[in-house]
This record gives sequence, C-alpha cells and structure tokens, in this order.
Amino acid sequence: MVEVIKGKRAINVTGPDVTFIRSRKYTADKFNYNRGNNKKYMIDTCSAYQNHFNWRPRNCQSRERRFNQPRRQSKLIEERNYARKIFAQIRNENHRRFMEDKMEQYKREIDDLTDILHTQERVNKDLLESRIHADEAGTKLDLERQNSKEEVDRMKNDVLSKDAEIIKLKKSLEKQGEELGNYKRQNQEHDTELKTISSIREAKTAEIDRLKKEIKAKDTRI
Repeated sequence: MVEVIKGKRAINVTGPDVTFIRSRKYTADKFNYNRGNNKKYMIDTCSAYQNHFNWRPRNCQSRERRFNQPRRQSKLIEERNYARKIFAQIRNENHRRFMEDKMEQYKREIDDLTDILHTQERVNKDLLESRIHADEAGTKLDLERQNSKEEVDRMKNDVLSKDAEIIKLKKSLEKQGEELGNYKRQNQEHDTELKTISSIREAKTAEIDRLKKEIKAKDTRI
C-alpha cells in the first residue's frame, strides 16, 4: 500500500515493491527510515507534514537540516527518483489494465451489435420472404378476382339474354292474351246468338204447341 501526501490530499496506490510510510506519531526524536526486503520506506519532509496536518513537529528545522545534508539529500533524491519510476510503472500498468478493460468492453459492445445486426438481418430476410409470399398471394388473388369478374360478366350477359327471351315471351303471351280476348268476345257473341236462337226456338215451339192445341180442339168439335 503506497500513501503519498500532496498538500491536503492523500493518494493511495498499490505497488509491487514500494511503500511510503509516514507515521502520524513520529517526532524529531523518533522517525522511521529503514530499508526492508523488496520494499522502500521513506518519511515525508516537515513541509509536507505541515501542509497535510496543519501542524509542525518539534525540532523540524534541525531535522530539515539533517535531511538537507549532502549524503541524506542524495539518498532522498535517489529514493524519490526510484519512487517516481515505480509510480510511472504503476501508472502505466493501471493505464494498460484500463485500456484492456476498455478493449474488452468495446469487444462486448461490438459482439452485441453484431448479434443485433444478425437478428435484424434475419428479421429483414423473414420480412422479405413474407412480402414475396404476400405478393404471390396477391397476384393469385388478382387472377382469381379477374376470373371471377369474367365469370360475373358472363353470367350478366346470360341474364341479359334470358331477360330478352323473357321479354319476347311476355310479348308473345300478351299477343296470345289479346287473341284469347278476341276468342272470348267471339264466344260471347256466339253465346248471345245461341241464346237468341234458343229463345226464338222456344217461342216457335210454344206457338206450334198452341196451334196444335187449337187444331186438336177444332178436331174435337168436328
């Protein structure tokens, strides 16, 4: 765990072989500066400590003088350069991991988009096939409609021809009715004539019977 104090901000960075340690309890009498196995330990200066905690430990000037000694200063510069190098490696590693995660995310998004594209292509293909089937069915329906229209026209023509025949038959029936009417009138005239003839015959027979009775009466007188 790496803890770096910059001003009033604390930045924690995980690194393989570097650790900055600043003990909150240390003073000029007791400060920790050791080198361990595969790890570096380094103390912040008093100015960084004061900027972070707004407090300056005792005898800080003497300790700064001690740190500003040439050997100590070269050691501090060496440690800081090494820490910067490690931090650069960590930043590069974090950036590489970040970019790898981004690439994985982009790959997943591309895979999702390709799946969506394939599904859309399948849907478009299905729609095209259904449209082709619908067009075929529409052409078939158009042919059937045309055939049915032709059949209807033919039936209409048949009906019109039959209507013409019916009109002709009606005319012939009317003519025959007129002839029947004429026959009925003639029959009525004949009936009236027969009735008059029968009435005349009856009168004549009555007259003949009367004459016979008179002749009979005359004969009896004689």
